[in-house]
Amino acid sequence: MILTAPAFLAPTSAMRAEIAAVLRIAVPLAAANLLGMAIYAIDVIFVAMLGTEALAAVTLSTSLYGLALWSMMSMVGAVAPLAASAIGRRRNALRDVRRTVRMGLWIAVMAGAFVMAVMLVAEPLMRATGQSPEVTRLAGAYLSVLAFAAIPTILASTLRVFVSTLDRAAIATAITVLALFVNALGNWLLIFGNWGFPEMGIEGAALASVITVCIQLIAYVVVVQSSRQMRRYYLFGRLWRPDWERFVEIFKIGLPIAAITCAEGGLFGAAAFLMGALGEIELAAHALAIQLAATGFQVPMGIAQ
Repeated sequence: MILTAPAFLAPTSAMRAEIAAVLRIAVPLAAANLLGMAIYAIDVIFVAMLGTEALAAVTLSTSLYGLALWSMMSMVGAVAPLAASAIGRRRNALRDVRRTVRMGLWIAVMAGAFVMAVMLVAEPLMRATGQSPEVTRLAGAYLSVLAFAAIPTILASTLRVFVSTLDRAAIATAITVLALFVNALGNWLLIFGNWGFPEMGIEGAALASVITVCIQLIAYVVVVQSSRQMRRYYLFGRLWRPDWERFVEIFKIGLPIAAITCAEGGLFGAAAFLMGALGEIELAAHALAIQLAATGFQVPMGIAQ
């Protein structure tokens, strides 16, 4: 006897088309997320060569920086549903998408400035939570450089949302591959002073990250401007003109998302601070363990995006 699924569970042609469309976007995004984690893994590998204190400092720094950054990137993520719904309506799509992405870029700059401001008080916060003085000093030095990556990172994230909404998610994967090589080379040159570059240690790792995200942002701008499909949205024309109605709309949708991300990510960030209170070795070990957990998380997150 052959068992068959009930008729209402049988996939329809519309359902199959929808699943195919989701996978066409989700697979490149998940791949880009995994490659993004590979970038962080490269940082961990290179910094670990400097010693336990350096790895502990970077772990503590990225726990705080990552929490603030991911929260603000989640706020800009509100661009995706607004832009996608405009394209789905097929009425005034160019204008609506342009309004949404432009104001998303405005919010990205403001959100990045907020992250930078938080990083200015990071070192006193770490001292107040009982972290090692040397780890705190190294973390403060690392964040004083890494803070400059916040604005270009969130701008690049906004443009990534735009190209993915236009069903060009594979571009995000290609740009992340580029970033992977740039970051690895930057770490090798700036941490250890190879090829005549200054030996900057932990600050070199931070500078490599800043350079990497700036190149990512430039790559997205070049892609948008060189693609006929994307160029017709005229994203960067009259970028200085405000559209307060759309600005508030993005903010209203994005703020609760950012709050949820902050609450959930705060659990992991708090764990790093608790490990740091136990000792440098415990914090460094936590960096390796959380790397594995975060890597596995990138696939479902890519599908959700």
